[in-house]
Amino acid sequence: MHPLLRTALLALLACLPAADALAALSLGLYAAPAYTGTRGTVQVDLAKATPADGISVLPPFALRLTLPAGITYRSANGGQWSCAGTPLGATTVDCTFSGTLHPSMPQASVLGIEFDTAAATTPGAISYVATVGNAQYPLPPSPACAASPSTTGCTTLASSVQASSLAFAGWAQTTGGASPGNVSVWSGQPLEAGTSGVIDIRIANLGYGQTNTPVTARFELPPGMVYRMAVSLPGFNCSAAARIVTCTTAYMYSGQNGYIALHYDVDASVPVPGPVFLHAAIGNNVVSAPTTCVADPYQARCARLQMPTRSPRVADLRFVEPRLEHAPEWFEAGTSTNSLTARFRNVGEADATATTVSFALPPGFGYNATINSIPAFTCTTTGSITTGQRLFCTGAGLPSTFSGFLSIRLTVTVDAERPGPVPVLAAIDSSTPPSTAMLEACALDPSQPPCAWHEIPVWASCATVQGLDTLFCDGFEDLWPDLD
Repeated sequence: MHPLLRTALLALLACLPAADALAALSLGLYAAPAYTGTRGTVQVDLAKATPADGISVLPPFALRLTLPAGITYRSANGGQWSCAGTPLGATTVDCTFSGTLHPSMPQASVLGIEFDTAAATTPGAISYVATVGNAQYPLPPSPACAASPSTTGCTTLASSVQASSLAFAGWAQTTGGASPGNVSVWSGQPLEAGTSGVIDIRIANLGYGQTNTPVTARFELPPGMVYRMAVSLPGFNCSAAARIVTCTTAYMYSGQNGYIALHYDVDASVPVPGPVFLHAAIGNNVVSAPTTCVADPYQARCARLQMPTRSPRVADLRFVEPRLEHAPEWFEAGTSTNSLTARFRNVGEADATATTVSFALPPGFGYNATINSIPAFTCTTTGSITTGQRLFCTGAGLPSTFSGFLSIRLTVTVDAERPGPVPVLAAIDSSTPPSTAMLEACALDPSQPPCAWHEIPVWASCATVQGLDTLFCDGFEDLWPDLD
């Protein structure tokens, strides 16, 4: 535009009534509620009120934004906008726009003004106030402000400050069981030596954002609970030192609900009876994680979970009646088709790690083979048939409440005591590799549940004993005199 024409146009516009002049510009403010202790943004929209009026509105445009109490300026960003004269921490923001608002391009680029809200700001209603003007449409000394968006040259935006919070929302167990609230009593399985588990602790974040970094959660595990690993959302990096587990993440966005799933093992140091307590604390760069959560778990950003404990479940292998059975009724010397069957059950609460059935066989008895069994067994022997074998049969661990049996075939030699009955001693336990300890204990007291004492009668035909053909084994041979 020719300078003379521009000067004439500005002089003509200066003669227009103020209300008409200001009505040519539309000013809008937009902002979400501000949260204490974090950053926010207020957006400024400047445009021609009537795009198709044929008038180009020339720069510079002077904008002034007055921030509410507790909110201070940090930075600004927008094409052809500059707020360079505004210092960090100011409560009044002065900016200029150097672009032209044309009928064909009536909208200025959006200006984003980033601000900090002090942690101590009192939550409640707030108001932003902004004014704008240029040489064509100068701002009067006392403009009439109107709600955003406004065409009076002054606009106000009613908003609010809300309290930010970072807290534990409750506890849960992946295998079932939930305990709502930051201070709670565990409804899941008790801590038990030799077991593992997972506890989810739920985290709720409101207000704090990506500038509130890092977020740190600290857990003090009870005695006997050993940290193994963690799975989390958002991703926390966790490490353990003794019973203290520390987890950090870069930040949590406002409104994010996350969790940290602590995977743990339980060792023999867990106190029985309980309960025991798991304590937690969480914080960020504005509100630190408290160090007194053990003494006062109800304070903000603390949590406590009361957990029951119990004695470890154990397997209890024992024989059930009839503990031992044999067939046939009499074992015949010189035969190898005699059977002995043991019946047993795991009456304990835990699965056995192994099932070992051992036998002290009398002299003249020898292990031949396994006929059938539940579970499958592998058998080995020590000693000799002449002096008495020791037989050890080992199989898979018998599950809790399950029953089993072992049926073996025995050989009986002519050295076996006759007519007996001769005793067989048996023992059952979960030793692996097999041990003689239980068999030795049963020898002292065979009435114990893991023990069995069984007597078997033995006989032998005269042919077996004397080595004669059965045709002549009739008792008359001794009637013939010794002709020699």
